[in-house]
Formats: sequence, structure tokens, C-alpha cells
Amino acid sequence: MIAITRLDGSTLVVNADLIETLEHHGDTVVTLVSGNRFVVREDVTELTEAVLRFRAGVLAAAESLSMPTVVDYDAVQRAALAAEAGKVIPMASSRRAGETE
Repeated sequence: MIAITRLDGSTLVVNADLIETLEHHGDTVVTLVSGNRFVVREDVTELTEAVLRFRAGVLAAAESLSMPTVVDYDAVQRAALAAEAGKVIPMASSRRAGETE
């Protein structure tokens, strides 16, 4: 989401992923994929930078959530041995890197 300022000074927050075009014809016009248009105070460069900052933030947040899972190799080996013996044993739930039990 990015904040844009209409010519009357009111602020509007829009979903950056729904911006279809940014045009400058004296005033800057933001067109959304819905067809809605907004004439705003920011210039095209400012809006482009705001969209890039927003997307970089989304990627950074996604990266922090996608840490590799820690594999308990001892539990895997115990399960494999139990399977060979025809037994079923419960396994502990997996943890993400950096998590403790």
C-alpha cells in the first residue's frame, strides 16, 4: 500500500499492485486496473519509488518467513529403523531455523 495525495490535499492509500499506469500531463494521473483515476500531487518518480519501497518491504517480510526447516536427523533415523522393524513411532513436529522447543 502506498499513500498518495490528491490535489485538494486529501490523502488516499492505494494498493500498489493495482496501479496500472502513472502518467504526467502537467498533473500526475494514477490509473488503477479497475479504471479508477486519481490526479495527485506526487510526480511519477516519487510514486515509482514508493511502489519499489513497498515491494521491497513485501519481499523482505517474505524472506524473514521462509527460513529453512531444521531437520532432526536422529528422529529420521529412528523412524527409518522403526519402519524396517514394522513399528510406527511418533515424530516431533518440525521446527524452523532459530526456533527452540
